[in-house]
Amino acid sequence: MARSFRWTAWHGAWIFSVPPMKPIMLAGTLLLAGSLTACGGHGPIQDLPLVWTGAKNPAATTAVEKALAAGPVEVGEFKDARAVERDVVGVFEDDGFRVRTKGDVRAFWAGRLRIMVESAGLKFGAPGASRFDAELLEFHCVEGNTFDATVRMKVTVTRRDGVDGRAWSKVYEGKGKRWGRTHNPENFSEALTSALAEAGRKLVQDPEFAAALTGQPARAASK
Repeated sequence: MARSFRWTAWHGAWIFSVPPMKPIMLAGTLLLAGSLTACGGHGPIQDLPLVWTGAKNPAATTAVEKALAAGPVEVGEFKDARAVERDVVGVFEDDGFRVRTKGDVRAFWAGRLRIMVESAGLKFGAPGASRFDAELLEFHCVEGNTFDATVRMKVTVTRRDGVDGRAWSKVYEGKGKRWGRTHNPENFSEALTSALAEAGRKLVQDPEFAAALTGQPARAASK
């Protein structure tokens, strides 16, 4: 049924009014508004931008800083070794929808890792007494009640000067958590940034990493 609108005189002023909605129509309107509010106005993420959302580069401990300053380190390979489709970077827990990106995950991770270690004092160059290689093992964010991200990477240091010809390797894991609107790319990016920053912090503050760079004895590294 068509609805009519009225102009009503009230204390010398004209008021524009709408007839009351029927209960069923009002309930449907409120339900739709509530759904849009809960979703934050966003639909499922089809292409997550790979962006660094402002986390600070971690500072090295004194021991690692000295090791980084000892001399140049040869740049090795930065490899994407994730056991998933290369464009998958997250999932919605409720329905299993996979969040994808059209960006280059390996290039983004490698670039940020290099920035973090160079900011801590590492100087890449050739020839170097050591070679630095890294593998990305996990780069993923799960949205449930919160946005929970995990970044895992394996770092390998190989001495080139005969001090210790064995390769040293260790896995570093970072976690990131955010709260906020569902289907929000910013929340995904912030959680992933925090996770990557934490993994980088563990690396540049690890005395085992410093020992590997300088060829000093260190505890057995994790595989």
